[in-house]
Amino acid sequence: MRAPASLGSAALETLDAYRTSGSRRRAADLLHVHHSSVARRLEQIGGALTDLPEPAGLVRAGSP
Repeated sequence: MRAPASLGSAALETLDAYRTSGSRRRAADLLHVHHSSVARRLEQIGGALTDLPEPAGLVRAGSP
């Protein structure tokens, strides 16, 4: 799985560390960064995921 180009590989590393540890502070320890860096990266990941474009040709159920 590739991280969106705007986020870079640090995004996947951060997400994986957070998923593995269950804590921003523990993820920061695993990544050797400050916990605020983990928080910022997770916010960027969340923003990128909520800004995904609609897939072309998507049809909602019940749409004409």
